Amino acid sequence: MKIVKHCATRWLSLEKCVKRVLQQWPALCSYFQPHEDNEKPGRVKRIADSLTDPLTWLIFSYLDHIIPLMTDFNTAFQAGAPMVGHLHTEMQRLMRKLLGKFVTSQTIIAARDVTTISFETEEVQHPNDNIAIGLRTREYIKDNEDTIPQETIAKFYQHVRLFYITLTSSLVKKFPFKDDILKTLSLLNPETRDKASPEAVVQLGKRVLPDIDIGKLQEEAEEYNVTPIESLPPYREAIVSKVPDVETMEEVTEASLLSFWVKMRNRTLPGRAQKQFSVLGGVALACLTIPHSNADLERCFSILRKIQTDSRHKLSTETIHSLISVKFNEHHSCVEYNYTIS
Repeated sequence: MKIVKHCATRWLSLEKCVKRVLQQWPALCSYFQPHEDNEKPGRVKRIADSLTDPLTWLIFSYLDHIIPLMTDFNTAFQAGAPMVGHLHTEMQRLMRKLLGKFVTSQTIIAARDVTTISFETEEVQHPNDNIAIGLRTREYIKDNEDTIPQETIAKFYQHVRLFYITLTSSLVKKFPFKDDILKTLSLLNPETRDKASPEAVVQLGKRVLPDIDIGKLQEEAEEYNVTPIESLPPYREAIVSKVPDVETMEEVTEASLLSFWVKMRNRTLPGRAQKQFSVLGGVALACLTIPHSNADLERCFSILRKIQTDSRHKLSTETIHSLISVKFNEHHSCVEYNYTIS
């Protein structure tokens, strides 16, 4: 099997590269150790020395443990369906999971805002025996504690703590945890609707639909917050008939959430023709169109490269636009598509 090269523009390639190197570790050692240039200063010698250094294996094994945490978050927000209603909740969840790797649970539970935790101080951090480094890494240290120098183990834990602190600091700096609009968008998910006050929903509604009835919106938002979740339409069943090519749970869930707000907007009061959440439903459906990442743009560029090739470079803009529209909006297989003549 080939060694996979990490590409910075491929968001999920790092985990695959680390796993492949660990998988091929014995083969790599067998190749570089007897190499004729192993005794000469240069790249081959540096690689051979790194492969025999226990610290290198420990770091790769630790990365194999921690990278999936970020990959899971990135994968969820590469979904083609709208995910903006889950963004703030998932950011908080990622932050708590990351802090739980090296910060004591008492500190995390006691904090009202996880972004204010002083995670850099050793007083709130786990000792080396409890800090999360992965089961395989922990067993390797235990099985080789007589052969691995204590300085190497101490240096490894130092690297782990520095990595956790740097990664957490980066999340706090770059993620919009304090964004009020992002918090308000949590209303799209019935399970997190209590994060958005009616007043905040009104402000959001004025931004996405300036001509709405503000008084009606606030009234509907208040009623939505106090309505038992059992009385609301279901929002987690798979709607395979509407989205036949759904393959991931994120797409199934979001397809149902979109259907949920369509039902909410069209919901009528018993014995009356009046719609119960017509204004709030319109605001929610407008918010579901807000992009949660640039994944769709990247997909569009990839599709464009497959359509406008060197042998098809004279395609008109209208033709390219039509082909991309069909690709994005038609979920059936091409052999099942029924063409109509307009």
